[in-house]
Amino acid sequence: MSERSKDIEIGVDDDGLICLTLEADEIHEENPGLWSKDFRNPIDQSRAQPQSHSHKSVLTFPDASEEDLGLYSVEVSDEPSVSSSYDFTAEDLERLKELSWQVRNPLIGLRSDWQVEVSEEGRVRLWLQTESLSDAAELRLILNDQEIHSSPRRKISLDKAKGLVEILFDPLTPEDQGSYTAQLRDGKAKNQFTLVFVDDLFRQTLALADANRHNHKRKSGPHFLDPLSWSVTDDCELVIKCTVTNTNKDTKLKWFKDGKEMKQVVWDQTSGLSSLTVSQVSQEEMGAYRALVSDKRGEDQSTLKLSDGALSAGPLSLECSEEGFRLYCNLKYYIYYLKTSWLFKGKPMDQSRLRTGYSAHKVWAEVLGPTEKDQGKYTLEMFDGAETHTRHLELSGPEFADALKEYQRLKQAALDAKRRAHVIKGLPDVAAIMECKTLCLTAFVDGDPYPDIFWLRNDKQIVSQGQFSIVKEHKCTTITIHNITTQDSGKYSILVSNQFGAETVDVTVSVYKQGDKPPAHATWSSTDVVLHRRGPPQTRPSTDATLHRRDPPQTRPSTDATLHRRGPPQTRPSTDVVLHRRGPPQTCSSTDVVLHRRDLVFFVSWCKAEVFCLQF
Repeated sequence: MSERSKDIEIGVDDDGLICLTLEADEIHEENPGLWSKDFRNPIDQSRAQPQSHSHKSVLTFPDASEEDLGLYSVEVSDEPSVSSSYDFTAEDLERLKELSWQVRNPLIGLRSDWQVEVSEEGRVRLWLQTESLSDAAELRLILNDQEIHSSPRRKISLDKAKGLVEILFDPLTPEDQGSYTAQLRDGKAKNQFTLVFVDDLFRQTLALADANRHNHKRKSGPHFLDPLSWSVTDDCELVIKCTVTNTNKDTKLKWFKDGKEMKQVVWDQTSGLSSLTVSQVSQEEMGAYRALVSDKRGEDQSTLKLSDGALSAGPLSLECSEEGFRLYCNLKYYIYYLKTSWLFKGKPMDQSRLRTGYSAHKVWAEVLGPTEKDQGKYTLEMFDGAETHTRHLELSGPEFADALKEYQRLKQAALDAKRRAHVIKGLPDVAAIMECKTLCLTAFVDGDPYPDIFWLRNDKQIVSQGQFSIVKEHKCTTITIHNITTQDSGKYSILVSNQFGAETVDVTVSVYKQGDKPPAHATWSSTDVVLHRRGPPQTRPSTDATLHRRDPPQTRPSTDATLHRRGPPQTRPSTDVVLHRRGPPQTCSSTDVVLHRRDLVFFVSWCKAEVFCLQF
């Protein structure tokens, strides 16, 4: 070939058609490029159309297929020295068909998936954001397979410049529970995004919205900034108090005990603080307290119950943890306003190393980071308003040595457990894949020192060569099995190990033949993740969907997955593939694929994509 020869380029034009292109200054309409196949055969005009313009000779395939594969050559009519050839292969065809489909069927990009917000006034906002849309963009909103529109209680809007889809409920009601799908179209580009607004997510949102609405209405008038509460002073006085706000000269505050109004209450209207002080607690102070604040704008109330009970406490005991010593006393009854004090050698304990607490049947204090200096007598004092109850524990000698040794053992064990080699994000229990595809298994590991990593098949180590490719990165390792066959089915494991321990995580790989359904047992042992097909396989094209992540794992949030379709759109309904939260079966639409739990860092394609990835 002469020095003036050019290279033919293969690609996809603006209409998504596969084409071969030769560019040269000598090419024009009067001097076009002459194309041939396999150097002898003229071009079949029904399979490809040649054109010459703007110093380019282009051979376009309206519907490229395996029939069009072969060696194509072109030369310029009056300049035979300007020529070139290109071998159109099956690999080119497969790659360019996918690119062709993407050009003809572009997806609207997602910036932020569905979000749920509740305002202080109790309004609920569902929203998502895509890339900026043109003025021609259209939105269809589907609720449980029915298209919905704005109503007085439910406002639907689309800000095209911002790509912002919003639904505003005022108020949210039980009838609004369901699956919401926003279907967007902007010229040739389209996409759809689904929020499964059911079960816990819906119930929690509805409860918060109702509470905020009630609280907002309450705060429009006088209300309690701090509800009724109690405390015991250093002088052992019981103080019951509350604070009201948003008051005026007409506001009234009343206290009641067991339904009877109390007159000895103090109220400072400037600060809003109201209190009742009892210098000596007795049986008479037990009962139900209620404070009521009101004026013509509205009212609010707060309640507090002081219950009586005889103090019955066990001995002061000791238990050890990785943080230190825990001194505790078991109680049969606990008076909620009980004042407790902890002493060491008759003096208040060092608060910087002390952590105290109580429950309905226990009171305790934790001594953090104990040393030899913590030997001695510990005392718990409990004042119930009438008398002081004490419990003692002498912690010294062999008993202290054993406790200190146990604390140090637990501390070291906890440290070793943190440093032990382990898989921080493991593999599924079972994975199914069609033969002749490529399977990627990824796991994240940790340990100090950094662990040794081994991949095993049926308990034998796998070497990174030939069919198997193993990549080890920082805290991450991936094994890729190329051109997988049914003989590759079996148990695959990742083994991590360092001086503090080892851990093995297994995954059973099931390889099925082309045309067969995935095995029925190919599900997860946990109920957190379930992948279902819901329609007969013969109704779907073989390349109908692939789920991709769009950024490296360390740079993306847990919900940044983008769903790409890969088959001809005319063979699938517009709601072919939907990403769902787990909900009652009746809330799911009759779609092909349902993937539960939106925060899943998991990629899988059940269609005939080249690479199947399972990543946790």
